[in-house]
Amino acid sequence: MFSSVPRDISQQILQELVYSQRLTGASFKAFQDCSLQMRSVMRIFDGGNLEHKIMHRIGCMNYETTTWEVVMPDVCEKRVSYQFNGHVSIFGGEVTCTQ
Repeated sequence: MFSSVPRDISQQILQELVYSQRLTGASFKAFQDCSLQMRSVMRIFDGGNLEHKIMHRIGCMNYETTTWEVVMPDVCEKRVSYQFNGHVSIFGGEVTCTQ
């Protein structure tokens, strides 16, 4: 949807949606063909309320995360753990990872 919009404009739209906490799954999907700055995507998944809402909607229970930590120049990581909702996997499951 936004792939024909100049990168700086699509970036501003995404940032406004993130800051106003109005980013939904559908609006995020509209940006899938865009070249976005990684910092904007990382703001979405900064451990805040928006990230928890997104993960809850896709079926992650007991979602816990740390904030992004700089481990080397231009390299950040965070730890994440959650359990699968029964609707996602009949086998259940638990995930603990570093992103």
